[in-house]
Amino acid sequence: MGRNGMMGHRAVWAYSYLAIANGLMGNFDAAMEAAGDGTVLARERGRVLDQVHARWASALVQLYAENFEAAEDDARNAADLAEAHEFAWISTMIGIAQGNALSRLGGLDEGITLLEESASVGESTGMPVAVAWAKVYLSEIMTACGQNENARTLAQKSLMLSRKHGFKAVQVMSLQMLGRAQHRLKESKGFFEEAFGLSVEHSLRPRGAQIKAELGWIVSEMGGRGHGRELVSEANVMRKEIGIPVFGLPDV
Repeated sequence: MGRNGMMGHRAVWAYSYLAIANGLMGNFDAAMEAAGDGTVLARERGRVLDQVHARWASALVQLYAENFEAAEDDARNAADLAEAHEFAWISTMIGIAQGNALSRLGGLDEGITLLEESASVGESTGMPVAVAWAKVYLSEIMTACGQNENARTLAQKSLMLSRKHGFKAVQVMSLQMLGRAQHRLKESKGFFEEAFGLSVEHSLRPRGAQIKAELGWIVSEMGGRGHGRELVSEANVMRKEIGIPVFGLPDV
């Protein structure tokens, strides 16, 4: 590969990771601009792996912005292209994004299958980041289905991996899922508080706003309804600032 090709390759991937980082922090305008620039450059350069990478980054940004149909469309396009060219490692990461999007859109069976396959491939090929993300998203699905024991097991695994390898965004979400999966409100509150503190430390605003709202609901159920409503209101301010839908307030 010549110098210009290498520079183009690096620029596409830089745009991709810039988009992902901004998406995690809730800077969605900057994230979508970077994802778009990466996609355009990848097409201009004509390198297929770069096009797959850019499309995967765009899918993640759409997930973080809660645009699940757009996320699934981007992930599916990336997956088709990656499969056609046998890009195994990135196919695993794309499967996580697609599985998450599908589960959000009601395709639980297909979403779970993709996430489980991604976790399995990640474990067999030594990709801890894939295992951690896949398991924490599976944990989220399990909590939504009321399977709290399975959710705790999955979240504990993802938490262990995220702490070992420094995956801060996964660590925050793992703590959040452990909070959801507890039987006792006091234990839930502790996990949510730890997760929120870490989200603030690393500027993970979309996830932090969600956690703060859930903490408000827990506080409200524990009898502190005034403080609970205050926490949810503050979470809604955060979500309005970054352009995602607000939550309902707990009943007084």
